[in-house]
Amino acid sequence: MTNTTAFSAACALALPPIAAQSVRDPDDVVKVMAFHHLYDVPIQPFGNPDPTFSHMDNERVALRLSLHIEEFKELLKKGFGVEVDLLFYAEGDAKPTTDIKEALDQATERGIPRNGKEVMDALGDLKYVDTGMAIEMGYDPRPVMAEIHAGNMTKLGEDGKPIINDGKLDPTARVGKVLKGPNYVEPNISAALGWEN
Repeated sequence: MTNTTAFSAACALALPPIAAQSVRDPDDVVKVMAFHHLYDVPIQPFGNPDPTFSHMDNERVALRLSLHIEEFKELLKKGFGVEVDLLFYAEGDAKPTTDIKEALDQATERGIPRNGKEVMDALGDLKYVDTGMAIEMGYDPRPVMAEIHAGNMTKLGEDGKPIINDGKLDPTARVGKVLKGPNYVEPNISAALGWEN
């Protein structure tokens, strides 16, 4: 097992200042904002008064939800040996699908409105519950988040630019997903948890 961490790799890279500073910043929001800046992931200024967040089309919403589902599936499979298949469908009499964007499009066609308050309530609950699980397990999530963030900072392409999936680079991933570049260092979660010296 290697003692190399994404943190040491990210610190060694010649990252732009905002990204370099974020690697050592304890604030998770600062870290994620730096990722968005570095990889040209869309940012909307805080304080958005639109309860339907209409600046995000169903493609962007599907990407964000797919990333969440991808991590949830990884939790189940790698953490517990459990596989899961999900079906999605718009409220009411809609056709089930395995593609979340298709279900979002069905909801849009049916005139089912988005609800930013409920989305933020659920996202807040997820973060709260996830943090609680880590605490109950006896693990501090902060160094793990720091190591994951540092790994994300190493995803840049050889040219120092983000590699954003266009559907051709990785047909198995959603369009718009940030892909791993050649210098990517996988987060060393064991080291972040203090299990390696």
